[in-house]
Amino acid sequence: MSAGLRVLIVDDDGDIRLLLRELLERAGYTVDEAEDGRTALRILFTTPPALIILDVSMPELDGWNVLDRIRDMSAVPVLMLTARGAELARVRGLQAGAVDYVVKPFGQHGVVARVHARPRRAPPGPPPPRAAP
Repeated sequence: MSAGLRVLIVDDDGDIRLLLRELLERAGYTVDEAEDGRTALRILFTTPPALIILDVSMPELDGWNVLDRIRDMSAVPVLMLTARGAELARVRGLQAGAVDYVVKPFGQHGVVARVHARPRRAPPGPPPPRAAP
């Protein structure tokens, strides 16, 4: 199921990126990392992932702005990762186009299970081109 699927982790905290990378690589995913929103957008354009795990609180370009830009160019599933657990923040993320919302600190098995579930629940991509009659 996860073999070969690419996940992009976007978080300014190197320890969080390392933990998520180790968990996801053990589960069979290919992982890219970005320490800021601008780098994440470049990676999205050059090496599109199957899923993005996006931290909300980052300097310069925060997760909300990055999510808006991602939605301008892609339907890739985005799992928001944040220390803010308030319901209003969760609703904001879901309304902005995130497919799920994980609050730090998070359970390791729970995050991997959510990542496994995302490709199955992702909205379908564009239909394949029709063959000429």
